[in-house]
Amino acid sequence: MVRFWADIRDGAWLDAARATVYVRIFAVFCLLVLAGVALKSIDTAHHDSLHRVQANDFGALYAGAVLAARGQAADAYDPGKSDAIVAAGMVLPPGQNLPYFYPPTLTLLSWPLAHLPLVAAMYVYLVLTSLVFLWGLRRILPAPGVGLAVAAVPAVLVNFLNGQNGALSGAIFATGAILLDRSPFLAGAVLGLLAFKPQFAVLVPIALLSAGRFKALFGLAAGGLAFLAASWLCLGQAAWAGFFAVSPHIQQALLEHQEDWGRQLSFMTAVRLWGAGAGVAGLAQILAAGLVIVLLIRAATKLADGRALVALTASASLLVTPHVMDYDLTIAMVPLAWAVAMAQRTGWRDFEKSVYFALYVLPFAARLANVRCSLPLGFALIALSFWFLWRRAMAGSTLKDAGKVCDGG
Repeated sequence: MVRFWADIRDGAWLDAARATVYVRIFAVFCLLVLAGVALKSIDTAHHDSLHRVQANDFGALYAGAVLAARGQAADAYDPGKSDAIVAAGMVLPPGQNLPYFYPPTLTLLSWPLAHLPLVAAMYVYLVLTSLVFLWGLRRILPAPGVGLAVAAVPAVLVNFLNGQNGALSGAIFATGAILLDRSPFLAGAVLGLLAFKPQFAVLVPIALLSAGRFKALFGLAAGGLAFLAASWLCLGQAAWAGFFAVSPHIQQALLEHQEDWGRQLSFMTAVRLWGAGAGVAGLAQILAAGLVIVLLIRAATKLADGRALVALTASASLLVTPHVMDYDLTIAMVPLAWAVAMAQRTGWRDFEKSVYFALYVLPFAARLANVRCSLPLGFALIALSFWFLWRRAMAGSTLKDAGKVCDGG
């Protein structure tokens, strides 16, 4: 047992040769799964039927795009959502209701997809967002020998199979990290696109303000407001009214129905899995979020490295929200890429290699651990990785007093 914990601590079990074998296995597995999905889609491409498409969650996004193109964006939020989906030209299995949870900002982004058939639109959206996301990860982690590990990241496969927008969220964080030191205003404007998924945007202005990154903060405000205004002008006030009207029902469903909240990876879910009620779990989530925000602010006031700042913010964003799914773990890959890049430069610290590898493969097991085993593995690894990232960000060359000048004034 002593030897086992020693190996976990120093990561000796994960040498370069073994890591290469694991990554190749993941790559082959991902290719086989994607090939199977592609064959199924080719076989059914002439049917715009959700129960015949692998990535069912994409159906809601596509329906919203089609309805927006018809000038009926608000219909996506109608309680009779099945009628709205059918009106978009898609076939639902008997008795199925496909909810539309997305704000009009995402409807605006997905609008161009309405000009494509369902299956084609699904592949265009998922492939394009995945490629941008992987490009961003590779820019953050440019070291030789890691290209396959980046290309085969499990979070991308999980996001693809769910037909979700996790790759888009990760791409925005990654691009913001890449641009922050060189083009702060543009970086802020890019991060403003997180308005399509507000729960992951709330910490960005706090981090930028605490770091004194005022150019980026102005860019964030300009980009975010322009994004919101464009969605209002293009989709109409009724779309926003419909979204705000349905939002309380969405929150209630996520909090009360175990089939929904049991798949979440937040601290609130972890507490509920341990037997607490919704009220206690909600309070625990608020307290945990407060602690994370304090740690983020403390780090942001000291950080000079823009990539470190965005990486830490991305990691913290997964902890402060009560609504985070396995396909959102694409966001966790951005700080992971930065941490690995730093470790390759300055060496690995205790437990880092084991925890980061577990986080890398977490998307394969996070939902299963929650739902089947009542084990909050996802939250535990996200929290541990944030703590390790915070300690690394607070040390050495990432700090302002290490000689690097902040670009924020």
